[in-house]
Amino acid sequence: MAGNCGGGSGEPGCGTVFRLSPPPTTCKSFLCYWQETQIYSFANNADGALPRGEITFDAAGNLYGATELAGPENWGTVYELTPSHGSWTKTLLHGFGDRLDGANPLGGVQLDPAGNAYGTTNLGGIGQEGTAFQLVPSASGWTLNIIGNFNFNSGGFALLAGLIVGPGGNLYGGTADGNPNPVVYELSPSNGSWIYSSLNAFPYQYCCGVGANLVMDSAGNLYGTTAGYSVEGIYGSVFKLTPSGGGWTYTDLHDFTGGNDGANPYSSVVLDSNGNLYGTASTGGTFGDGVVWEITP
Repeated sequence: MAGNCGGGSGEPGCGTVFRLSPPPTTCKSFLCYWQETQIYSFANNADGALPRGEITFDAAGNLYGATELAGPENWGTVYELTPSHGSWTKTLLHGFGDRLDGANPLGGVQLDPAGNAYGTTNLGGIGQEGTAFQLVPSASGWTLNIIGNFNFNSGGFALLAGLIVGPGGNLYGGTADGNPNPVVYELSPSNGSWIYSSLNAFPYQYCCGVGANLVMDSAGNLYGTTAGYSVEGIYGSVFKLTPSGGGWTYTDLHDFTGGNDGANPYSSVVLDSNGNLYGTASTGGTFGDGVVWEITP
C-alpha cells in the first residue's frame, strides 16, 4: 500500500480528481470563487493513490490519468473515469508491479488519434530506471506494451515527465537526470517497434533536466522547463527546440535567477495563439513563494 497518504476516502489524503466550474455570469467581482466538484477520491488500495501528472480526455468525454502508488501490485496505476448520469465510473486499465512493466508513473498519460494511451514510469523496466509504455484498447480490455526502457548509463533516467504525441505518431519526452546529461528524446514507431533518439542533452548549467511534460506548437517546435537545483545556484530555465535539417536547434528562452523572476519551474508551459508562453515557478518572487510568468516572442 501507499501508506498514510494524508484527503481521499479510506486512507486520508490519497488524492482526488476534481472539476472547477466558473462562477455565475451574474457575479461581476474578481472575488467570485469557482465551484469545485470532486469527481473521484482515491482510497489507497487497488484503485490507486497519489494521482500525478497530466490527465486527458477522449472524444467521448472519458478521462484518463495515472497514480504514482497503490493499485493491485502497489506500484501505481493507469485509470479511466467515464461520466454517466451525473457521476463517474472508474476503470483500472493497468496496475504496475515494479518489474519489467515499470513502477511509479509520474507524468500522467496522453492519447493518440487511435485511442492508445502513452506514458512513462520513473522506476522498473529492464534497466530499473523507468519505462515508456503504450496501452492499447480492445473489446477484452487494455494491453500494455513497453516501447522504451531507460537506465543510468544510456538514454537518461528520472522520468518525472510523461509523453506527448506529435505528428506521425512520434512521442516526445524528457528526463530529469542522465549519465552524463539529462535529455529530451523522441520515440518513433517503425515496423512494429519503437526507435529512441536523443534530441538534446542539457549541459551542467541546466541541472536536473525536464521535470514536466513538453509542449509542441503547430510548427512542430517543442517547449519545456528545466527545474534547476537551488542548492548549487541553478534555478531552472525555459527552452525551445526547433526541428532543423534533420536535427534540433536548442534555444534558451530564460534562465531563472531565484529573485523576482522566480525559481524552480516544475510545471509545463502553456502557449497562446500569439506564441506567448506562460508558466509558474515554485519559489522566488516578491514573497519567495513562486511566480506566474509570461515570455513574449
